[in-house]
Amino acid sequence: VLWFQLVDSAGQPHQAATATSVSLPQGSMVDQFRKAVKAEFADGRLKGIDACDLLVYERMSAFDGREADGGGRQPLRSDKAVEGLGARVHNALVVVVPATVAPAAAQPLLPPGRDVWFQLVDSAGQPYQAATATSVSLPQASTVDKFRKAVKAKFADGRLKGIGACDLL
Repeated sequence: VLWFQLVDSAGQPHQAATATSVSLPQGSMVDQFRKAVKAEFADGRLKGIDACDLLVYERMSAFDGREADGGGRQPLRSDKAVEGLGARVHNALVVVVPATVAPAAAQPLLPPGRDVWFQLVDSAGQPYQAATATSVSLPQASTVDKFRKAVKAKFADGRLKGIGACDLL
């Protein structure tokens, strides 16, 4: 069982939600946890929000920047194991619900039949692993989410191995 609290971007309970829990199989990762949270509230509090738009923090102090190591505001990565996290209601995981009802990932990006050029960069804006500009072809009207998945598929065996499509910003 994983306990969690839905909050808004200011850290307040999302739509007056109280802490609740979901059950996941042993060995699950943050990605599966987000999908379980989304499924739990698909027709209610999270209607119209994609699971990959939910940010998960280990605890409130990690969300609001009060971490002792000074590295606050770092959400958990999609491939982080959740075993041992959120085991009790008093140390519930924090799930931040985006402010927008229709996430940007669902908004149309390009008309069909277009190549989209991009370059992988790290958080400092430097080319990621010496990547050069490249493109992916999007055969149908596409969204940001579909673009992320196409980029992930292009580099699944190499540069982006172990990085989820939701982690691409």
